[in-house]
Amino acid sequence: MSGAARPVATIRGHVPRDGRRHRTRARIAWALLAADVAAFVAICAFVDFDAMGTARGIAVMAVPMVGAIGLFSWGIAEAMAAPQFDRLAQPEGVLGSWIVDAGTWAERMALRAGRDGRPGIQGASHLPAKAPPAGFEIVVGDEGIFVGERVYLPTCPGFAGPAQVQGDWIELELPADSSTYVVRLPLGRDGRAAVDRVVQRLRARARPAPEAVPRPGV
Repeated sequence: MSGAARPVATIRGHVPRDGRRHRTRARIAWALLAADVAAFVAICAFVDFDAMGTARGIAVMAVPMVGAIGLFSWGIAEAMAAPQFDRLAQPEGVLGSWIVDAGTWAERMALRAGRDGRPGIQGASHLPAKAPPAGFEIVVGDEGIFVGERVYLPTCPGFAGPAQVQGDWIELELPADSSTYVVRLPLGRDGRAAVDRVVQRLRARARPAPEAVPRPGV
C-alpha cells in the first residue's frame, strides 16, 4: 500500500533494527578489494617500470595500495557494525530511542560549538552537520549509541551511565580505558520522555543490588 507508513528500518536517517545494509556494504567492499588486488597484480606483471621511471612507477603502484587499505578498513567497519545492528531487534538491549527532526537537528548543531568546550566532553562535533528530511533517530543501547545508520560510539553490555539532561542535550558518561568521558547528544522537540526513560534506566542500573539477608539456620 502506497499510503502505509514505512518501517523504521527503511527510513533514511533512522536506525535499522538489523545489519543487512552493513553486510551488503561489507560484501561490496570485499568485491572491490579483490578487483583492486587483481589490478595491482596486473600492474606488477605488465607495466614496464624501467621505461616509466622511478617517480611515475611509485605513483602507479601507490594508487591500488592506498585503495586496498581504504577498502579493507571499510569492509572491516561494516562487518563489525552488522551484528551490533542485528542485536537492536532485541528490545531488552535498547535503553531508549528518540527522533530529532531535520530543523531541530540543524538548530542543535549550530549551537554545539559553545557547549562542547568543557573538558572531558565528547561533544557533537563528530555528529553530521545536516540531517536527512526525516531527521535522525538516536538509539542508546547495550551495543552502542546509534545515530541513523552508523554506530556513533560503542558502549558495553550493562553500562550504567551516569546520565543527565542539560538543556536540549543529554550527557552520558561512558568508560574509556582507565578513565571515563562524557558524550553529548541532542534532544528532539518531543523526545524528552524517551530521554528521561534512558536516564531512569541507567540510574536504576547504577544502584547497588541489595545484599542478601541470611536466613536463620542456613
